[in-house]
Amino acid sequence: MTSNTSSIATAAVRQSAAAPYFRLMDLPGELINLVYRHALASGFTAILCTSHHVYSEAFQILYKSAFLRIYYEGPIGGNARQIAATPVSTDIITLIQNIDICVDINLHAIGPDYVFHKMLASFRGANAPFRQICILKLKGLNPATGFDEVCTVLRAMSGLVNFQRVCVTAIAGKFDIHLRSYDVDDGRYYLLTRARNTPFYKLAREKLEATFGPSIWHDGMKEAGRYLEFRPLEYQKSLRG
Repeated sequence: MTSNTSSIATAAVRQSAAAPYFRLMDLPGELINLVYRHALASGFTAILCTSHHVYSEAFQILYKSAFLRIYYEGPIGGNARQIAATPVSTDIITLIQNIDICVDINLHAIGPDYVFHKMLASFRGANAPFRQICILKLKGLNPATGFDEVCTVLRAMSGLVNFQRVCVTAIAGKFDIHLRSYDVDDGRYYLLTRARNTPFYKLAREKLEATFGPSIWHDGMKEAGRYLEFRPLEYQKSLRG
């Protein structure tokens, strides 16, 4: 019994030693890029530390597919405060293709002198590279209090003409959470929030279509599916003939 077990173990070791190693770099380039995308999307950034070669290739994919998130939000029920974005180097900003912006309108800290405008200024300009997607999510909208802060944000956004797509949407604020606490059904919630946000979308069209071109309205039942879509890069190219 002992002899048979020993023979089986020896054979397994020999078979393992003879098996070829998996070499990532032996794969076709398309498959290697697919591995990078899946690894980075799942949060496995350790792949960047594999080698200098892997780092240089995966690094490019990381900044072409990932989103830089710029969030300015205040605590619900507390005093609004500005949350400054982490400084990003100029070299990295040049590579970033997608940005996701969320602004709490109740902050009252989004004027030209604040980090929000300075960060956006890094992504626009005559020599800015072409980019893919910019998502703007405005939180805490309330037509009763006016749209002065919204206008400030939209003016800052209007210079981002080097993006292929710009999506503008309103997301849940304290008003929406209050509705949900009373178990408002989905149909009623949709009608209430849609009516509340209609003036905002009208304003966004007025402020952005001059530089972004005609907008496309997506009218989903869920909040995430309700937004204005612009295609500024395509529109600017059409103006140049």
